[in-house]
Amino acid sequence: MLRIALFSLLFLSLHSIASAPVQLRIISTGDLNGQLLSYDYIADQETDEFGLARAATLIRMARSESDNSVTVDSGDLLKGSPMAAWAAQQTFTQANGGHPAYQALDHLDFNAAALGDSDFYYGLDYLMHSASLSNLPIVSANLYRRGINGQRGPHLLKPWYIESRQLRDIAGNIHRVNIGYIGFTDPNSLRQDNALQSRVETRSILASAREELPRLRAAGADVIIVLAHTSLSAVDSSLPTQRNVLESLAREPLVDAIIFNQTNGNFPNPALQTPYRVDAVHGKIFGTPAVATQRAGQQVGVIDLWLRKDRGSWTVGRSQVEIRSVQRPGRNVVEYKGLSLRLADAHRKTRHFANRPIGRTNQSLSSLLAQLQTDTATQLLHQVQLDYASKQLTLEDSTPLLSLVSPPLVGDNGNNPEAYTWIPTGVVTYRQAAGIFPRNGKLNIVRVPPALVVEVLECSAGQYLQLSRARDDAQPLLSKEFSPANFVDVSGMSYEIDLSKSPRYSNDCAAFSAHDHRIRVSPYDQALFSLDSILLVVEDSQLARIQQSFPNIEIDLIHRAGSSLQEQLIRTFEAANVAGVSIPLEQHWQFAAVPSFFQLNAGFATHSDPRFQHYIAANATLNARYLAVGPDGFGVYRLQFPSIEPNLPDTYVPSPELEFALPQIATTIETPIEEQRSRHIEEPASLQLDGVTVKATPLRFSPEEQIEVGRPETPEGG
Repeated sequence: MLRIALFSLLFLSLHSIASAPVQLRIISTGDLNGQLLSYDYIADQETDEFGLARAATLIRMARSESDNSVTVDSGDLLKGSPMAAWAAQQTFTQANGGHPAYQALDHLDFNAAALGDSDFYYGLDYLMHSASLSNLPIVSANLYRRGINGQRGPHLLKPWYIESRQLRDIAGNIHRVNIGYIGFTDPNSLRQDNALQSRVETRSILASAREELPRLRAAGADVIIVLAHTSLSAVDSSLPTQRNVLESLAREPLVDAIIFNQTNGNFPNPALQTPYRVDAVHGKIFGTPAVATQRAGQQVGVIDLWLRKDRGSWTVGRSQVEIRSVQRPGRNVVEYKGLSLRLADAHRKTRHFANRPIGRTNQSLSSLLAQLQTDTATQLLHQVQLDYASKQLTLEDSTPLLSLVSPPLVGDNGNNPEAYTWIPTGVVTYRQAAGIFPRNGKLNIVRVPPALVVEVLECSAGQYLQLSRARDDAQPLLSKEFSPANFVDVSGMSYEIDLSKSPRYSNDCAAFSAHDHRIRVSPYDQALFSLDSILLVVEDSQLARIQQSFPNIEIDLIHRAGSSLQEQLIRTFEAANVAGVSIPLEQHWQFAAVPSFFQLNAGFATHSDPRFQHYIAANATLNARYLAVGPDGFGVYRLQFPSIEPNLPDTYVPSPELEFALPQIATTIETPIEEQRSRHIEEPASLQLDGVTVKATPLRFSPEEQIEVGRPETPEGG
């Protein structure tokens, strides 16, 4: 009897030990884009808004909260910042510590990493050499060396990696758990790189996963973490239904957690519109926990898995996903000094690299007026894109080629009075040139139906509030709710924006009204918009993002550059050298005129520095009268819109064919238009521009002081 009792106690004790859960914390970064330190090299000043050095503090805090943690990165590490550009010109060895990006991940004890498409930007040899100097396991299951006679060669890197860890359960007992890491890179992002395609073969993520996941489990992995450099918008072309690749991965029974890269955002994100069975609130894709962080070290992801051992196998019981940001109310997260000290030499050399002269400009480069007209910085971006396209394509004279630019520095729509481009005539440094366009998307040449161009312009026109012709006071012009990422300027056609109309789209390109049209096309360009016409557009990957709002309109990618618009811009200055860059300014668009018996005025805010008042007065196509410095730090101007005699014909008209050709797009919001308008202008409408509160502190101005305005965005995409 005693023996039975002792056996029962032993059984219960063993059962208790076996059933005590183990918490495994997965801490993640992604799209770091070479932004390793908390330093804005374009503004040449420290920043508390991004950088791996600040994310490192979050990583260390997350580790301190858990007995068992791993830290991983999902790719796009080696390109995207001045430090990355400097590093690409260096020769790294074991003696000098290797590439600073891999030094950083080694210093922070990362457990594994995947490859992003931009990691290949400086060449396969550069990537492989940099990776070879690191202790970090880099995994890639769907990239292979190109074989001979049509045969697939070996994996480019190890497809997966198993780390054996001693993990402590919540009762304090120790268990050996084998953690498997497997990496994937979106093959679509690499297929346009001809130099890479001659040496590397890509394979469908899902096909590779179904082949390698069973091997990883058979090799002993108890838990499998997927590092997938792809996004929720990516589809797997190998599937007959074009299903999203992440949804397919999440359905694989051997996958326990997914770390991915979400274009222009993060996941979980309650504001994200996602398909069926994707829980953007709790971070689940078909029930599998998943996380994606914003770029440049703005955030880290945290996935907590509670593991239980059942019949000799570890299973995930429950999970929790969260995003932690370096930007916090009150005070942002401090940087981790250990990483700053480790990379001090690279930091010093990068500052020198970024401040070196690379060319000249023969006129001031500005984005101060970009929301009123095509300003000089925007025109330069058009010129760079069109020059690039003309070298890549052999076009017939009849083929229309447009350039689409999204001016990045336009005051963040009333939220940042310093976020403008201003480079005076003369010498241009690397960081000044890079600051004109701080995004890193690759240049694309795409074939699109005209409807998409016009709808994108309609979305862009949503940044302007509706102006009433019945008022003669200065009405606010810009909506603070609009995302500057949706603002575009198109060269190669002439158009005007009618602000007496209601916005067709809200900030996220959801339809306000299926019947309102603000964009009016010049009669000279009507032929571009016939039913069967196709346009070629050169752009910096913005259309691919915006197209998500127009799923019925297809984009045909015909060329993807190996470089970004920013890099082409820098090459333009370097090529011009002492002769300097000259920009023939062309106005592609304007605001619609009003009948002469109306006096239409609007309030416009831009940079407040008094040096810019002369530039604006001399260059604005609208009559712009300076009023004062507003309470938010912006300089406020009263704009007088042009007028025409009532009996004169209106030359800019919507194309009937274009109206007919438009596809069914976003669902119209049911709220009445008048109510939507009142919501749209509620906050800015209270601004009294003539009686605006002027700052008590006078502006300080030293004529000898060189002005530098603008800083890189820390968004948007990969």
